[in-house]
Parts: sequence; C-alpha cells; structure tokens
Amino acid sequence: MVTEIVKELKMLLAVEDLRFKKDRMASNFAYSKVIEAEMRSDYKKGVEVKEVWPAHTSTIGYYKYKECYGITIHEAAAMVIARRAMGYREK
Repeated sequence: MVTEIVKELKMLLAVEDLRFKKDRMASNFAYSKVIEAEMRSDYKKGVEVKEVWPAHTSTIGYYKYKECYGITIHEAAAMVIARRAMGYREK
C-alpha cells in the first residue's frame, strides 16, 4: 500500500540502513532479507528507495522537531530520516 502511494505521488521511499557488523545478533540476517526483498519489489514497481544512516535520528528529532510540531519522538525521528533522504544535513 505504501509503495503505491509513493509511486502515485512520484516521491522516494526512505528506509534506515540497518546493516550491522558480523558480530551482531544472528536475527539481523532475517530482518535484512525481508528489507532486501521489499526493496527489490519496490524497484521493480518503479519506486526509488533510498537507504539513510539512522545514527542519532531520535536525538535530533527530539531536540529539533518534537516540541515544535507536537509529535512523538518516533515521528520526529522519521522526519529526520526523511530529511536525510532528501539531502538535508542536520547537526
């Protein structure tokens, strides 16, 4: 459903780049396979998917957007991820 909305609006889909080092939990393997399959499916449908490094998104969102827009910390972090996908840099 999200893919169809993104395609109709001619926008890109931003996802967190959650590739961890080999010493992390083995459960990340299953998660990464699901994400890869979704990205492959979106590519076939003509939707651009951009991976964004998720470091400090919650902290930046908390201090810059949470109070200003009256949103939850998770929505604020998602806003930071979306802005990074669009090429904005935040400190």
